[in-house]
Amino acid sequence: MPHAHDHNVRKGTRPRTRDLQELTKSELYDMAAGAGIRGRSTMTRDQLIETLAA
Repeated sequence: MPHAHDHNVRKGTRPRTRDLQELTKSELYDMAAGAGIRGRSTMTRDQLIETLAA
């Protein structure tokens, strides 16, 4: 079953900042968790977007 954030992000590609800006902080956090990003629990929404887009 696809996640809400899968509609704009293809597997194997970096999500675009514009696509990430459409997501909630919770969805961004889940993506960061899946990517194994450390420090995500203390990041702001903007920091999560920046980190995921990098």
